[in-house]
Amino acid sequence: MAEKMVQADLFGVETPVETVRKLGVPPELSVEPEPAMVRVAPGRHAWVPKSAATPPDQYVACRWSRQADGTYAPVPVAGRYVRLDSRTATLLGFPAREVDEGVERCRYDTIIRLGRAGFIDLVRIAPNTILLDLDSWYRHLADCMDDPDRWDEGSEDRETYLKANDLGGWKRYV
Repeated sequence: MAEKMVQADLFGVETPVETVRKLGVPPELSVEPEPAMVRVAPGRHAWVPKSAATPPDQYVACRWSRQADGTYAPVPVAGRYVRLDSRTATLLGFPAREVDEGVERCRYDTIIRLGRAGFIDLVRIAPNTILLDLDSWYRHLADCMDDPDRWDEGSEDRETYLKANDLGGWKRYV
């Protein structure tokens, strides 16, 4: 009789296999699923459904890293990059402005200057093609929120920005 019974329903009543088949519920409900745990920190595990596991990318951007034994190993380049253009700059808070004859252009010179000064990561991969690392952008925003006086007159970050971009504010000290 026990082999014809399955998992108890909501109210603790066991349901016969025939009824389960009519309802379309698989009789394997009484079998415990295999755990799918992932170690997320020392001594800490988190559950991840097996269906969520994805295979690694077929292609990835890497750099070569020299190992202690003299060999080289590929190390994936971390970061989420987007092409820096007017649409991206508008999404980041640099809206388009009317330039001439009603044509709207978005200038993202400030973003390029921040990259030149080392506050965010930009990669020029081809002429007129610049990639922005979004992780560095959001890190920069967090730094600015943590220090509201960061860009005040005379601050170290402001001086770094002006000097790296040859904007002249630093020349009064030379």
